[in-house]
This record gives sequence, C-alpha cells and structure tokens, in this order.
Amino acid sequence: MKNLLIFFAFCLLLLLGTPTYGQEKVLDSLKRELGSYKKDDTTKVKLYNKIAKQYYRIDLEKMKDYAHKSILLSKKLNYTNGQGGARNILGIYYSVVGNSDSAIFHLDIAYKLAKDVDDKCSVRNNIATELRQKGKFKEALEYYELSISDLMTIKDTMSLAKTYQNIGGVYQSQGNYDKAVEYGLKGMKIYEISKDTLGIIQSLYNIGITYSTFNGDKAIDFFGKSLYLASKTSDLVSQAEILNSLGREYVVKKEYKKSESLFTKAMNIAEQLKRKNIIAKINSNMSFMYREIENYTKAINYQTEVVIFNEQYGSKYAIAAGYGDLSLLYFKIKNIIKQKYMFIKG
Repeated sequence: MKNLLIFFAFCLLLLLGTPTYGQEKVLDSLKRELGSYKKDDTTKVKLYNKIAKQYYRIDLEKMKDYAHKSILLSKKLNYTNGQGGARNILGIYYSVVGNSDSAIFHLDIAYKLAKDVDDKCSVRNNIATELRQKGKFKEALEYYELSISDLMTIKDTMSLAKTYQNIGGVYQSQGNYDKAVEYGLKGMKIYEISKDTLGIIQSLYNIGITYSTFNGDKAIDFFGKSLYLASKTSDLVSQAEILNSLGREYVVKKEYKKSESLFTKAMNIAEQLKRKNIIAKINSNMSFMYREIENYTKAINYQTEVVIFNEQYGSKYAIAAGYGDLSLLYFKIKNIIKQKYMFIKG
C-alpha cells in the first residue's frame, strides 16, 4: 500500500508537469501581470489558474488559494472553462494532501465542465489516478484507455506518455509487475525522444517504485539514475521524493546509517520547500526505520508527526491507519493505556 501511495504522489507531479527550471521567474512575471491587470474578466481567471499551477512545486496552500479565487470569479462571470480548470487544480491539491473525497468532488465537477478533448483527458486521468488510489483498478483502467484513444487522435504525445505511466501504476497496484515496467518504459521512451528531462526522471523513479516491491537492488539502481538526473536540475520536489524512497530501500537492506543520511537530506529539502506532505512521508519512513531497530520511542515520535499531518489533511483511511500504527508501537513498549486509546481512535 505504501508503494502505491508513493507512486501515486509521483504521478501527480506528472499531471501538472511543469518543470521547476526558472519557475520562480515565470511566477514573478505572472504575479506582476496580475497586479497590473484591473479588469475582472476571463483573462484574470486564466492568470489565477496559471499562477496556481506554478505554485504546485513551491507552496501548495497558495496553489489552493489562487484556485479558489479563480472559481469565485469564474462563477461571477459564468465562465465554465475557467472554473473547470480551477476545479482540476483543486482536485490535484486534495490528492496530494491525501483527502481523496474532496479530490473526487472537485474532479467530478471539472469533468462535467470540460469541453475540449485535451481538458477532458487531463481531468479523466486525474480521476483515474484517484480511483486507483481507492483500489478501483478496473474503473481506473477504463478511464485511462479512453484517454489513450483521444490522445492518439489529437496526437498529444506528452500526455500519452503520462497516461502510460499512470497505467503502469495500476498494474503495479494489481501485482502485475511485468506490465507495470512495460508501461513505465513505454512512457519513458516518449520522454527520451522529446528530451523531456523531468519526464525521464519520474519514469525512472516510477519503475524503481515497481521494483521496490520485489527487487530492492533494481529499485535502488533506478532510484539512483533518477536522482542523478534530478540533482542536475532545480527540481527539488523530485529530489526529496527520490531521497526518501532510497532511504526506505536501505532500511529494508538494514543499512540504517545510509538510510538516516538519505532521510536527513530529503527532510532538509522538504522543510526548505515547506512541503508538509513530503515531510509526513519522510516521518513515516523514519518511524519505520526506528521500528526496525527497535527504538520504539523515536518511532512513536515520528509516527505522531504523521498522525498530526493526517488529522489536518488526510483521508479517514490515512487517519485510521496512522492511529493503528501508533497503537502497535505503544504495545511494543507495553504502554497498554495509550495502546488502547490509539486503537479506539483509529
């Protein structure tokens, strides 16, 4: 399940798909344009949506704020395309922070409002990714297959590559690892032809996630290749995600010093970016590491941070699972009162 969540998070990076190269420069330019624009019209709605997308890799809360501004103005103007774009962005926001119900709510609205084929494909893929997160694999594949047909018709190869990556995620979730790798490589080939570095980074990473379920050495190999490329870019989000996953692999190999070093590097980046969702994932893996070395006090401390995050942003499943993990950890230190309390909360 944990590997599915990690793969899912990285697919979300693909869904917005904007590299961080010079991203802050683009954001500053858009904000200056917005500041000097006085009319409340569709142009302002488009600016809100563009700014929201740019904030994805910088500040998730500001991403959400600008999407809300777009929705309010779109409703006032009866501008369905603008509202649809903003709802899609909000769907991605809630997916990233783990609130699946809210994600589906906004994505369903976005899909109903979408008119163009490429917009429909984008939202459809986001819905499919969320369905995969819920374990509805058959429905997810049906959505992805519809998108493949449309994307081939309009010859949108980059979106096609993203869809192949997502299909690979479904097969991974079903335990069909050969198919997962096949679709991962299929998507990566398109990125290589297009010389899309970010797409290659994420393809390597996703294939690594698949291998992590049954071949740790190959997972480390693919993660290493992905990290090497990511380290030559300003894509700090990907760097943090990859370092965190590498750390987990070394926990499995019982190389705890190496794991701790990788987690520390990942945490430094995540804190610099103020990415609470990534910090929570690192805390979860740190808890896993200390549980493995039977330092249950530290494991509890890190898992408590995960629960605090989930209480604020997560789905009911994530909250319940977090308390369940805490319950088991308190059982390990024979604190039966807290063990029962956490079990009941879960």
